[in-house]
Amino acid sequence: MSNEDKKLEAPSMSKDELAVMLGKGSKGISEFNALRKRYPEWQPDLSGLSFRTVDLRTVDFSGAKLVNSDFSEAKLHAADLSHADLGRAKLEGASLTEADLTGAFLYGADLSYAYLSEADLTGANTHNVNWCCANIADVVGILPEDVDIVFATIRRSLVKWHDPP
Repeated sequence: MSNEDKKLEAPSMSKDELAVMLGKGSKGISEFNALRKRYPEWQPDLSGLSFRTVDLRTVDFSGAKLVNSDFSEAKLHAADLSHADLGRAKLEGASLTEADLTGAFLYGADLSYAYLSEADLTGANTHNVNWCCANIADVVGILPEDVDIVFATIRRSLVKWHDPP
C-alpha cells in the first residue's frame, strides 16, 4: 500500500476509544486533532456519546457525526464544529464562545443556557433549535430572519446581531 493510500484510510478506533482519548484533556485533544490533520477526509462518528462537562477547547470536530451526543456544560471554546452534524445534540449550558459552527447541522439541538458569544454560525441549519436563555451576543453569520422563531425559543437571550463579513 502506498503512502497516498494510507493517508486516505480512517483510524480504526472505536467510538469508546475516541471518547476515552477526548476525555484526557488537552493531551487527548492534541492527539485527536493530530489524527484529524493526518486523515483530513475522516469524519468521525461520535453519535450518542456523552461529553457532559468535558473540556474540549479547540477540538476539531469539523464534519463529525455528533447526532444525539450530550455536550451539556462542556467547554467547546474555539472548537471547530464546521459542517458537523449536531442534530438533536444536547448543548445545554455548553461554552461555545468563538466556536466555528459554519455550515453545522443543528436541527433540534438544545442550546438552552449555552454561551455562543462570538461564535460563527454562517450557513448553519438552526431549525427547531432551543435557544432558551442562550447567550448569543456578538454571534456572527446568523441574522434575525435566520432564526425560526416558530420553533426556536430565544426569550431572555442576550442577542447582538452581526452581518457576516
